[in-house]
Amino acid sequence: MRNRIQYALLVFLGLFIFILVVVSGYLVFQWSNLTLNSRVSVAASLVGVLGTLVLATATVWTALQNQVLVDERVKEAEKPIIREELEEILIPYHEVVRNNIEAVEGSSVIDWGSYSPRKSLAFDGMHTSKSEPVSLLQTDDVHLYTRLERDAPRLWKMIQTHDYLLNEIADLGGQINSLLEPAVKRYLEDHSLLSEFDEGGIRTLNGAIFKQIDQYSDQHEHAEIWSEHQDELCRILDEVAADEYEELQEEIDRYRTHCEELSEELVERRVSLQNEYSIPVEDEEKPVEFV
Repeated sequence: MRNRIQYALLVFLGLFIFILVVVSGYLVFQWSNLTLNSRVSVAASLVGVLGTLVLATATVWTALQNQVLVDERVKEAEKPIIREELEEILIPYHEVVRNNIEAVEGSSVIDWGSYSPRKSLAFDGMHTSKSEPVSLLQTDDVHLYTRLERDAPRLWKMIQTHDYLLNEIADLGGQINSLLEPAVKRYLEDHSLLSEFDEGGIRTLNGAIFKQIDQYSDQHEHAEIWSEHQDELCRILDEVAADEYEELQEEIDRYRTHCEELSEELVERRVSLQNEYSIPVEDEEKPVEFV
């Protein structure tokens, strides 16, 4: 609305000047054909028009200056709201997204079969982990999301998509795990090894198959079993869930690409707001702590 008012005032002034120039040009062209009295009358009229132009210019200039003052006051009043968005969403979300990219790039250490998007990003001083990706939408300050959806709908949609993709990955991992676990138990039973594993041991074994690890630690109670049966156990994943595992890898790649785009969008809005509201970068960059 403020920009429209400024635009309308400038258009009015420009149109007024244009008409004055056209009329003045016509009169100058016809000057030699005018009588002395007509010339005096025209000159007086031009002086009056110039006075009107000066008055109109001063009026428009005053209106624009007043609008600038209003804009500055509005921005000053909005600063606490903008700072809140910077501190609660833009800066911490960017830190977490970059961390999530790093975690996914090392996804061979993540047990996707038991993965669940954790809500451990803390907007109240809590910590998050670098070991696996975490969700973004987890603050109780609904008003922050309402404003973001209104002011930056594209960014808001990308944040929602981020969490949706993580849930899709978790669901796929769960599906694969539900196919893998009974097949692994059958293999262990066929080789008279099932009694060596409790439920926790089975979960650890499934995770090792998912991550395709080379070996257990020497101190692990199942290190010898894994060393002897690793190839056969890892082959089970291809036998029972090859298509699902391929889909999981594609979804992880899609998620990584989306995170890169989201990271850029978060930085772009942060810089834009800091420039528009004259908020120094150093005042707002408070990195999220990780453990």
